[in-house]
Amino acid sequence: MARVYRTDPGGFMIKLVLTDLDGTLIPDAQEGVSPNTEAAIRELKAAGIAFGPCTGRPVNMLPDLFHNQLDLYATGVYENGTLGFIDGVEAFRHTYPGKALNRLGHFVAEQGFSELTLFDPLHGPSERYGKERLEELDQLDLSAYSKANLHFDSLEELPGIAEVLRARFPEFDFVMPVTDQALLDILPHGISKANGALELAQRMGIAPEEVLVFGDSDNDFEFLSAFPHSVAMANGSEKVKAAARYTIGQSKDYAVAAALRELAACARKES
Repeated sequence: MARVYRTDPGGFMIKLVLTDLDGTLIPDAQEGVSPNTEAAIRELKAAGIAFGPCTGRPVNMLPDLFHNQLDLYATGVYENGTLGFIDGVEAFRHTYPGKALNRLGHFVAEQGFSELTLFDPLHGPSERYGKERLEELDQLDLSAYSKANLHFDSLEELPGIAEVLRARFPEFDFVMPVTDQALLDILPHGISKANGALELAQRMGIAPEEVLVFGDSDNDFEFLSAFPHSVAMANGSEKVKAAARYTIGQSKDYAVAAALRELAACARKES
């Protein structure tokens, strides 16, 4: 894959690596980033290439995943593109239209579909708001929130409910972040991991062709499609593999870590 990392004249190209976490950087059965992967990230950064997660997870989950090593996730895109950090400083945040989110919370609770789960804007614990908590929901300033989702009883019912929600609430996009859980993430309409990654790169002064991205699931489709240098995992969905320019090995075999080391080696040779 070394050819991915070079321009035609031989000059070095990649300045930023962004990667999905679950099923990509972190194997599905694993609780956090492995020591091997941590070392590969540090090797990449030492070679002068910026690194960051691009994930649906809220920021408050990152310390546990990266074993409290802030420098490994100080730059990145979180909450499916609503939030971006550069060197530990918040670079952008896209919040919800509050009144519409309130209506959505009431609708899913009253229809018996689900309970609205909100993640505290100051990155505290999540809270669920079902029928018995709708008055509490009404007291919140929902325009301050940037991460919310819906949990369901079964995967089979998810596509039909998602279509109902998309038709009734055009203010939002509803995405399935993982393939093995009955879960929908709620995004402000037009916000995505792809747009968040593009915004982060732009704010860092990095062009799309200078970014290398990794992903595995359907919610990475737009993310991988947005960049010319995109890599899917062998364990990824067929849709994602079709969107990516390259496919590497399995997440469980730490294929991303191996790719990061290869990229770092190329950078050292070019310097």
